[in-house]
Amino acid sequence: RTYELPVAEVDRFMKRLELGYPDPDAESAMLDRTVGTHPIERLEPVATLDQLRGARAAVGEVTVEGPIREYVTRLANYTRERAELGVSPRGSLSVLRAAQARAALDGRGYVIPDDVKREAAVTLAHRVRPASGADRTGRDVIEAALSAVRVE
Repeated sequence: RTYELPVAEVDRFMKRLELGYPDPDAESAMLDRTVGTHPIERLEPVATLDQLRGARAAVGEVTVEGPIREYVTRLANYTRERAELGVSPRGSLSVLRAAQARAALDGRGYVIPDDVKREAAVTLAHRVRPASGADRTGRDVIEAALSAVRVE
């Protein structure tokens, strides 16, 4: 039996990803890799601790201009006005940090609105609870916010 996490705990997760099932070829390859030995015995590091620290520092150096910060604030406020539970300040911080990471991965030292838009659904939707009885999901509320709120 599973239970839904309390709202305060859900808010601590930066992102919610939905992975789904692998396609048949990928699943077959996965099964092939597990025959004979456990896959964990063949794991090799893909990055050193210093590389991870460097990547984390690089994300922190990505610039976020005032209009982008204001855009994130307006997105959060939109959800607060249209849902039983809207995006928390922690959610605003999370989407901003995810947008910084997206910019760094794309080779930029600054965040653009599209970085926020690309990260919004996976970073914010799980934090939103639509009004009771509403036939909408948290993702629906975030998509509506992205359509309605403009960068100024």
